[in-house]
Amino acid sequence: MSYAPVWDTPLDRRAALTKDVGRAEGAEHGLALDQAAFELFYNRTERPLRAYLHRLTGSSSLADDLAHEAYLRLLRSTPLTPEPAALRSYLFRVATNLYRDHYRRVGRRETEMTEPDQQRAVEPDPALRADMSRALDQLRPRHRALLWLTYVEGLTHREVATVLGLRPISVGPLLWRARRSLAKVLRAQGMELKP
Repeated sequence: MSYAPVWDTPLDRRAALTKDVGRAEGAEHGLALDQAAFELFYNRTERPLRAYLHRLTGSSSLADDLAHEAYLRLLRSTPLTPEPAALRSYLFRVATNLYRDHYRRVGRRETEMTEPDQQRAVEPDPALRADMSRALDQLRPRHRALLWLTYVEGLTHREVATVLGLRPISVGPLLWRARRSLAKVLRAQGMELKP
């Protein structure tokens, strides 16, 4: 399946997604969100989801396509609970599975990282950001996802477990390994680590 974007601007993207709310297939599945609730949820989760997918894929366009598909799948399914935290975890899990499916189909290939969104309020030192980006790119995808979801998105261990399809008790040890791997890569780059 090819992912082709159906929008040019954020407003077009919202319109394309909310238009699907009224489609027959959404109604067949007993859509749990009304349009206003979905728009609020979308406004709160769109940037973090795209940033997460961009970090995993290294491609803005692929991240946009996977995010679009994740929202469509969220609308077509009916999660048992419409609570925002549960929906957010469900959305990130769908997005993670779409990422995995995409790379199973096309195979893992090296991609060039693009610049992160310029809309962030506080920009870290560009050299530090570049060093961290290179270090994260050298980690296994699972370690990269664990670190991103925990430290950038601020998800709890339980939410990370839901997103990545892990048992909650295994997140702590896996996160420890991910931090250890990142520290090893940073030391190899000559960066001094502070506790």
